[in-house]
Amino acid sequence: MNRTPIQEHTTEIIKSFIGESNSLRNLDQNTVRGQLRELFTSSILSKFPTGQFGIGTGIIMNQNGDQSRQTDIIVYDRRILPPFIHEQIGVYPAECVLAAIEVRSWISKGVIKEFSKRKVERKFFNG
Repeated sequence: MNRTPIQEHTTEIIKSFIGESNSLRNLDQNTVRGQLRELFTSSILSKFPTGQFGIGTGIIMNQNGDQSRQTDIIVYDRRILPPFIHEQIGVYPAECVLAAIEVRSWISKGVIKEFSKRKVERKFFNG
C-alpha cells in the first residue's frame, strides 16, 4: 500500500516521540520523567490542530469557581475563551475545553477502572 507524504510524516513524528519517551526509562526521578513525557505528548499534539486550538496544562474552572484536579494536557478552543493564566501552567474556562488528557507511563486494569469511575460531572461544565 502506498502511503501519502502526510502519513509518512505523521508516522515519523510518532516514532520520534516513542524514541524520546523510551530514552527516559533510566531516569531515577519519577516526577521529572512524568513531566517530560507530558511535555513530549503536548509537543506531538500541538503539531496537528489548526491555530484555533491550543494545548496546555493546568486546571479547568467553571463559572461557579469549581476547579478540576491538575490536568496533564488540556485541548481548548481559543475562539471561545482564552485561558485566565497561560504561562507554563494555566487556568482554563470549562467553556473552552475540548479534551482533558491524563498521561501515564504505564497502565493496568486497576488504573483503567479508577479513571473510568472519574467521569466529569455534567454540572461541572453546565453550572
